[in-house]
Amino acid sequence: MSPPPASPATFLRNGWYTENHLQDFTAAREHGVIADSIGAGRIATALRKEFAEAAAVVLSTPGHEGQANELSGDVAWSFEEFATTAQELLGTSARYQALTSEAGRGVLDHPLRRLLAAHLTRLTTKSHAS
Repeated sequence: MSPPPASPATFLRNGWYTENHLQDFTAAREHGVIADSIGAGRIATALRKEFAEAAAVVLSTPGHEGQANELSGDVAWSFEEFATTAQELLGTSARYQALTSEAGRGVLDHPLRRLLAAHLTRLTTKSHAS
């Protein structure tokens, strides 16, 4: 007996969800500061609903078989822009505070979070050195 033919597969790799930044918006509302170590980096988030809509299109239309797709938001934004938007929406003062990698690790109080922060710092340092 021969094995069944391989099914065509399509891979969707969702980027960062906008909803992941709810805690940053909360920090802006409660403390007037959004602190992160992204520096001048930019991030193109999308709502979970938007990723789901993209998946629905891929699943319901032909021509995507055998592809791997990286999904992200349409526009990359900075944390400076995020703080400005939070300020406008909240009607209160909000600013972005850039953290050094060391300060970012200091914010984390759980041992597993510290381990993750150290690992991410090593990865970031390697990617910036290339």
